[in-house]
Amino acid sequence: MGLTQGELAEKAGISQQLIGKIESCDVSKPGSLEEIAKALQVSYSWIKHGAADISNKSVSSNIDSFILTADSSIDEAINTMIIINGQRGLAPNELNIEVLKRAFKISLRGKLTGDYVTAAINVDDIKRPR
Repeated sequence: MGLTQGELAEKAGISQQLIGKIESCDVSKPGSLEEIAKALQVSYSWIKHGAADISNKSVSSNIDSFILTADSSIDEAINTMIIINGQRGLAPNELNIEVLKRAFKISLRGKLTGDYVTAAINVDDIKRPR
């Protein structure tokens, strides 16, 4: 989330030194992990084990939302590839894996971050052959 140790410590109501110890895998106060999970709005399981509790409805909902976003992004990437193929004089359905992958990454990043300006600039970059 881009927080400093101090910012996370303040948000979780624990000391910055404790955050440093936890980052060094020295967890003398396991309860502090729960406070960090609450502060970051993630599951305790993710903090403790690096794995989400997929029985959690909000996590499941986030996964479903991400899948829908990725599905929409791949459709946009395919359309972008077809347009670029046409501009390059290629058959519209000619598979260009590199263009497809780059277009997918740009579309997905734009959808997830809302930064469509950067996405548009990157699409122009895709149009130039490498």
